[in-house]
Amino acid sequence: MDKRRNSRLTAVRKIIKREGARRGPSVGGVDPEVRTDGTLPVDPDGSSRGVHALGNYVVEWGYDVPESKWSDFHRWLAANEKALAQNVPSGVVYKGTVVAVFGPVNRPDGRYRTFWTLDRTARIEEFATKGKGNFKELLAQLVAFRKRGDCCENGFSQLYQVAAAVPTYSGK
Repeated sequence: MDKRRNSRLTAVRKIIKREGARRGPSVGGVDPEVRTDGTLPVDPDGSSRGVHALGNYVVEWGYDVPESKWSDFHRWLAANEKALAQNVPSGVVYKGTVVAVFGPVNRPDGRYRTFWTLDRTARIEEFATKGKGNFKELLAQLVAFRKRGDCCENGFSQLYQVAAAVPTYSGK
């Protein structure tokens, strides 16, 4: 028993010698890391903007469609894009769906993009719950074509604000 204790004690001494004595806890200042650009605030109600070619906000959905469904998806778009655009909720505009024809073949974020514009950010919350006619049904059909993958299971969504309308705090 005494031998085992001595070997543990020897091991602990070696660790302390190798790594140095442990210091007690200390307190210091924290330097926060800001990862967003604080000079580009979002104006959620759109009141500081006029009319812009794209709208006040642009929403980009990126996703992929399984190759075996490409033809079905393109036929669905040809048959339903007009109805989708006509039945969007108030303040939302369907700008279209595009496919990458030049660039990386296996994009991790998908090769398809669907673009919408919004007059204000509150439309994001109303998006899937409002709309005229069969908008919700058409939206569900559009989303059903998406490929579920490892990287971006549901694709991705990006919200852009029109640069010319972005208020800044830079004072310039």
